[in-house]
Amino acid sequence: MAAPVENPVMSRRILLPLALAAAALTAGCASNLASVDRAPRYDVAPTVSVQYGRVTAMESMAGRGSASGAGAVVGGVAGAVIGRQFGGSSGGRDRGTVFGALAGALIGHEIEKDQAGARDRVRVTVAIDHGGARQFEVRDTAGLRIGDRVRVEGDRLIRL
Repeated sequence: MAAPVENPVMSRRILLPLALAAAALTAGCASNLASVDRAPRYDVAPTVSVQYGRVTAMESMAGRGSASGAGAVVGGVAGAVIGRQFGGSSGGRDRGTVFGALAGALIGHEIEKDQAGARDRVRVTVAIDHGGARQFEVRDTAGLRIGDRVRVEGDRLIRL
């Protein structure tokens, strides 16, 4: 019995949609931290308490979450499928698959770490002017230093 001959056109017709689906799945895991407002909408704007204070302490903290490896696996598979599409010869396709898998695994791992909160954070303690203190965990201090004046709006910390 003769072995079936692979049709390269049919193979690409199947692999391209798979690659696009894998890329969409990986992109769906990406975080959109700052630009999307998911707060509920009200007819009347809710009041936000505004307080003023001074930064009294800043403490580096290791990230709380950890990556399970699922992001690396999904990213690696997606990268391999996409990388396979490049290269004219079978050796070129093989190299594209390997490099795509490695790059996809690295990107997927970083996305998963970001989603899990595994990034380092800074705990900022603010002494409120009218008594009391509040603590905030932030990823980026944006040049904030001990002694700086700040405005606190709800859970947001704004340097003055």
